[in-house]
Amino acid sequence: MLIKKYLLIFSLLLLPLPTFATSYWTPMLQNWNLYLDNGVAYVNAYNMPSHCIHRRAEIEVNTEDKYQLFLFDFVLAMYQLRRQLKIVIDNEQTVCKIMGVADK
Repeated sequence: MLIKKYLLIFSLLLLPLPTFATSYWTPMLQNWNLYLDNGVAYVNAYNMPSHCIHRRAEIEVNTEDKYQLFLFDFVLAMYQLRRQLKIVIDNEQTVCKIMGVADK
């Protein structure tokens, strides 16, 4: 009986458990566009991940959240400079929200 318990515990430790880390960096977005609509800034690109509806991700602009405003300012600057962009999005949402940005 004790051996069965140890075998069960040992087998549970060896089995891969599902991971729930769902945020990831997209590939470099090339030829991307930025547009505003009703207080939301949208970034769209042809190589945006396919799970994002309309191949776009959004940043909330009408907010008091300083981090969201910083993200928008950074994306706007990169758009004006026509630089490539990488973003952090959630892979379980179809309405993708930008959680982080970086240029190359």
